[in-house]
Amino acid sequence: MRCNPTCYFRNLILSILGVVLFAPNAFAELEEIIVTATKRAESSQDIPLSIETVSGETMMDMGITDLAELADTIPNLQVGYGVTSQAITIRGLGTGQERSFEQSVAMFIDGIYMPRSRQYQSPFLDAERVEVARGPQSVIHGLNSTAGAISIVTNKTRPGDAAFLDLTADYELEHGGPSLVAIIGGSPSDTLGLRAALKISGRDGYFNNSFTGEDEGDTDEMLLRISAVWELSEDVTLNVKYERAEKEMEGNTGELFDDDSGTFAAGTSFAEPNDGVLNWSRTSNGCSPDRSGLPDPITVTGAQPELCPEQRTQTDTIIASLEWQLPGHVLSVAGGHSEFEYDISLDLDTYSDAFVVAGIDEDFEQDSVEIRLTSEKGGMLDYLVGGYYQKWENYNLNPAQYGPALLGGLLSAAGPFGANVMVDTAASFQQESELWSMFGQITVNATDYLRITGGVRYTDEDKQSLYP
Repeated sequence: MRCNPTCYFRNLILSILGVVLFAPNAFAELEEIIVTATKRAESSQDIPLSIETVSGETMMDMGITDLAELADTIPNLQVGYGVTSQAITIRGLGTGQERSFEQSVAMFIDGIYMPRSRQYQSPFLDAERVEVARGPQSVIHGLNSTAGAISIVTNKTRPGDAAFLDLTADYELEHGGPSLVAIIGGSPSDTLGLRAALKISGRDGYFNNSFTGEDEGDTDEMLLRISAVWELSEDVTLNVKYERAEKEMEGNTGELFDDDSGTFAAGTSFAEPNDGVLNWSRTSNGCSPDRSGLPDPITVTGAQPELCPEQRTQTDTIIASLEWQLPGHVLSVAGGHSEFEYDISLDLDTYSDAFVVAGIDEDFEQDSVEIRLTSEKGGMLDYLVGGYYQKWENYNLNPAQYGPALLGGLLSAAGPFGANVMVDTAASFQQESELWSMFGQITVNATDYLRITGGVRYTDEDKQSLYP
């Protein structure tokens, strides 16, 4: 049946009424989210930044435990795990897997800068929210934030909060592995709030090693966090936190991949299971330096990687911050100490004979402090000024071991040397950095609808690289 203009108008009115009757929340206001991306507590709707915020409750409901899973929910954020480091990009911009300098996507935990990408391998536990700010953030967050900044804010128990205990346990059915989360908090007094969170989890591996006949990739994680909020007076609040994270993964890393016309195509010496197809199957001689049953190898003295392919990460962080409410201002002082160790051993040739075993041993230590004076909002001018200092040292050792199967077995007992020989080598480099900076930002509230913001930061860094 054809519809005249009156008919079209009637149908439009009925459609609008249907939206109002059956979708009453369609015109509801958006929920206000308070963030600290500008170093002051503000609504995400009021700051001139492209920012994405994910609450801790949302991450728990979605089962998000690391950055890679978080990236699946945030547009323009990509996270890739590599052998040497994590590659984190925002809008396609990032440092890649270069270990000799810091990430251009700056990362923070409770306001403390974490320059090494491996420091973000610990799972998200008892987080209040995660803020992802896109674009350059150098004025507020420092020179290593040219592509953006990621900030994790953990939950705290405030003085006066009721005591509680949360226990969560699960078991992963597809690959197997338990997980336990325990969070406890309370207020021993009207001026002190305490909180502790613990996560212990294990996951079975899903890579099949066709040579050893075992599955690889078993992962164990542990994260412990203890925090306190102490109201020293009506105007002064002290926050203290200690955190330790450990992660271990057994087995080799990844699997060879190429197109069917490349090096690992079927019919070559590196055919199945290293056939260039992503099928969760690989081959490796595992913990054995030689699959041929030859006598124990003779090694040349030097640094040696662990023969069993595995990864181990450990981080320790101590953070203390003080907030002092002054007339019309807030004075903030925050200091942090972080230590980080990362060890990885790889059967680098990914073949069942003993060609090359390599490793990375990285040790990092940093101290930092920031002082900031922030004006209260509501006036003609909003401003903040501050200073920042950090000092860190990073040491990298890269051992490698060349096995008897190298060079067609020339180092084996059947070769011209008449002995089963393994040669050890090692490369290393050390970096030290000392940095200080001063920064300031001012916002002119010209009208109710117009604000003009400008900022400046001066940074002086002395960085040295040593290759002993």
